[in-house]
Amino acid sequence: MDYQSAVKCYEFEEFRASVAMCRRSLQASLLDNDADRKNKLQVQIDELHTKDPNKFPAQVKDWAHSIRIFGNWGVHPDEDGLEDVDQETALETIEFLRQYFNYVYVMPQKILETQKRVAEIKEKKQQERQKDES
Repeated sequence: MDYQSAVKCYEFEEFRASVAMCRRSLQASLLDNDADRKNKLQVQIDELHTKDPNKFPAQVKDWAHSIRIFGNWGVHPDEDGLEDVDQETALETIEFLRQYFNYVYVMPQKILETQKRVAEIKEKKQQERQKDES
């Protein structure tokens, strides 16, 4: 839902709001993956990388930190990065988040499906060989 809001904000050229919603979407995903709710976003990102470097390798951690940083520019006026949230930054943040979701959610599911399909094919071939032998 937050990701969709980020995209809609981008379409309406609300780039600060777009990166802020990307940040929110990232944090929701981290919490979905058992990050400690008590920690700040920066710590949550590092925490998941430390807990499961296979699911959250260094590249994914770097994507997540980029999303966090760009999102911070959109939500923290005291850091005075607001002028830095332009169309390019918003689009890059959305793309980082899309890739993050692909890596964390889509690819593991596709791998499981492929492994299942390979196992079924192997089993079928083994049954055919056993049938031919009898």
